[in-house]
Amino acid sequence: MARFSLEEGNAERRKRSRVGRWEEEACSKRGEDSELGEGDDQERTGIDEHEIGLEGAEDEAICHERGESSGDAGVCVRIDPDVLDCSICFEPLQPPIFQCQNGHVACPSCCSKLSNKCYLCSHTIRYSRCLILEKVIESIKFSCNYEKYGCNRTMPYTEKHAHEEACSYAPCFCPVSKCYFDGSREMLSAHFINEHTPYVRFKYDQVFKVELHEPLGMDPFRALYGDDGHLFLLLNDSFAGPGNQLSMVCFRPKSLKLEFSYKLTVERHDSDCASCLKFKSSATDITEWHGSYPRNVFLMVPSGFCTPKRMIAVDVCIRKIKHTAAT
Repeated sequence: MARFSLEEGNAERRKRSRVGRWEEEACSKRGEDSELGEGDDQERTGIDEHEIGLEGAEDEAICHERGESSGDAGVCVRIDPDVLDCSICFEPLQPPIFQCQNGHVACPSCCSKLSNKCYLCSHTIRYSRCLILEKVIESIKFSCNYEKYGCNRTMPYTEKHAHEEACSYAPCFCPVSKCYFDGSREMLSAHFINEHTPYVRFKYDQVFKVELHEPLGMDPFRALYGDDGHLFLLLNDSFAGPGNQLSMVCFRPKSLKLEFSYKLTVERHDSDCASCLKFKSSATDITEWHGSYPRNVFLMVPSGFCTPKRMIAVDVCIRKIKHTAAT
């Protein structure tokens, strides 16, 4: 059984280039040292073999790092990932893979779009399958790119993109300006409460109060830290015209089957009358925040609802509304 290690760039091209250099150097030495004896030739040959042996040792070390032993009838090789993608749509090739009479391959979707005519040589693709490439692709196992964040899944190459789109270990990025931290959802929450202030701790299904500055740009958001470790942002768009637009987002991958609803209440008390604004919606899942605000779901708070200290006092309640096993 073969184990494949994917790496950027064309490994085979680099290998040919390296071997070519050795051959050029050897030819040059033969021209300069044509009078050397057989013993010198053997010494020079020994050096080349030693260099090639180091290459093999490096590959074997990679296999051992991944827990793969050399005694299980397997080999560890490297392959350029570009050869595993369709040359037309650049999506991962997956069986069935068809080829023309000259061996050019394309994915089934592109074959249909091109009316079964080869995009390189214009020969007809008669549904002749490239079985060897299918076997190579099926044998490749790929580690998730989010392994350093805790994901230990290994999957076929054809499933890599779909898995990473839904991976629960996808990194989240710190929303604080000029802070470049990234990590899993749990890592981001721990980073934020240890490195940044202020934030508000809360318990689900309980009302708690948050105060936001009304003046422009003073409070773009207020961080809310749940008792289960989820990090929320109560966004305060104070550039939205005659008032402030309030909305809420939650830092977590979209694949997690846990949803949150929130309710915002802002009251106004003066000598004439009492009025109240109420708003209920679902928190938007995000992994990073670039300073943009929702334009279709928000609570508009007019300037007249601010306190004498030009603060917006908001009663907040966050609830878990759905919880199923993550995929």
